[in-house]
Amino acid sequence: MRDISGMLRSSLAVSVAGVLTAGALGVVTAGPASADPVSMTLKYRCLLPLVGEQDIVVKVKGDVPKVVSTTASFKPEFEAVATLNAAFWSALERVGAKTANGTGKLAAKLEAPSGTVTLGVPVTVGDAPPQVFKPMIALRKPGPGRIVLGDMTLDITPRDTAGNEVKIDDPAADVHAIACTVQPGQSIVFAEFQVGYGFGIPPTTPGRPSGTTTSESATLTWGASTDADGDLAGYDVLGADGKVLVSTDAATTTATITGLSPDTGYTFTVRARDKAGNFSAASEAVNVTTQPSPLGNHAPSAPANGTITASADSVILSWDAATDIDGDLAGYEVYDAATGKVVAVTDAKTTTTTITGVEPGRDYVFTVRAKDARGNRSDPLTISMTSGTVKYGYTLKGSTFVKAPNGTAVLDGTVEAKLKPLTGEFTADLAFQPTRGDFKIFGFLPVQAGIVLVPEGETTGTLKIGTLTAHSRVTAKLPAFSLFGISIGGGENCRTAAPSDITLTSEPGGFEPLKGGRIKGTYDLSEIKDCGALTPLLSAFTKGAGNTVDAVLTLGK
Repeated sequence: MRDISGMLRSSLAVSVAGVLTAGALGVVTAGPASADPVSMTLKYRCLLPLVGEQDIVVKVKGDVPKVVSTTASFKPEFEAVATLNAAFWSALERVGAKTANGTGKLAAKLEAPSGTVTLGVPVTVGDAPPQVFKPMIALRKPGPGRIVLGDMTLDITPRDTAGNEVKIDDPAADVHAIACTVQPGQSIVFAEFQVGYGFGIPPTTPGRPSGTTTSESATLTWGASTDADGDLAGYDVLGADGKVLVSTDAATTTATITGLSPDTGYTFTVRARDKAGNFSAASEAVNVTTQPSPLGNHAPSAPANGTITASADSVILSWDAATDIDGDLAGYEVYDAATGKVVAVTDAKTTTTTITGVEPGRDYVFTVRAKDARGNRSDPLTISMTSGTVKYGYTLKGSTFVKAPNGTAVLDGTVEAKLKPLTGEFTADLAFQPTRGDFKIFGFLPVQAGIVLVPEGETTGTLKIGTLTAHSRVTAKLPAFSLFGISIGGGENCRTAAPSDITLTSEPGGFEPLKGGRIKGTYDLSEIKDCGALTPLLSAFTKGAGNTVDAVLTLGK
């Protein structure tokens, strides 16, 4: 197992492996066809506990043959490694987790003329080495095929230093059923291949293409191929990555590739194919450059893949750049979706901004629009943040020393805390058991006082890097004073005239939310009131500064 602090430095490995099976796609044991390296990167959006929706990046690589025979086995190989957002691991560390491992499933499909198979691909979460997936498949029908990647689910089990599972209470997301969807606007085709019969003579190589362009397309023309078997079927135009962009029939030796970017260089080749599924060698490459775009009045594309990172009083928004076919992208506007007001503006090169003054614990939704020099605005990108809390229950045991009467009282109570792992902020409800203090008046007269501590409102504070700071307001009720067992004051209404403000802190790094820790603080006591005839005397010997609290919080009530 790897420590979470190490994960924050090196990221989490997610390994993908699986088995392809189908009735129409026979699994065989013959030797594999030659393979070609394939690599792609996908962005996923995952609903994670404690931190809400976050991005992860999955890099998939492997070897997939581009040409497959129906008489031999198809043996692709691939593996995948994903990097989860560091904010999730920070949140896990805040709630006491030190390691995290688990399993999951990646949805994928193999599409071929023999049929389409839905694949449930196992996922390994943790520091295990990536598993190489090596199916052997018999494809019975010729034609084009491809492997398409889809969404994922993950099941993660955080554990503390003792190996115990860390329970995460987040109603918005289950750590054992994390849903991850492929973000739109990106190719999900892992590999494409061609299935052929594997017999006959391949066509000759087409002639080197020539090309003409517009700002968004390229038209190619090439010399025809011949086929000794007389079964020439047509031609495929390939991009620089070897993927088929356009296909034609045997009589057509020209093709137009559309959807290109203005003023951009492209490389193309052409291959011939026959009816038996054989392919010629690729032609010599042709390099073309599209024409510059005439300045128009088009709106920019929408920004994509937004992320949000929160701190105590600010959020950082980031997004992928927009494009503008007119070449006049001017910048971005960030809106508070709740009010519709612009809260930040950036230039065209800046795809991140910090929003300050946010309120802890509140959910936020922002939208980002790209704008051009003519004032056109893109469709909005929505970026949202939801708050999550983790509940803890502690027992409190300790004592308080009251300086003026030089005495001590035992403290027993409970603390119900709600921690926001994303920011380290918490609120808590305190409850104290009635107690008794032994004090001295005039330095020698022994007085016993009954004490009931009543919190005024919630306790608030922060837990950051293992250091706890808590702020409370407490009123002390004093139902009884006795001297040598004789009552000298007190009563139902006897209490301090004003609540005491108490700030309690742990030693730096000395508080663990899954265990607890020691906290200390000082406070002032006001005069007391409504305690009977001796109220002025009793008050004079209780009020003052320099009073202390020393207590230990322990997880579990």
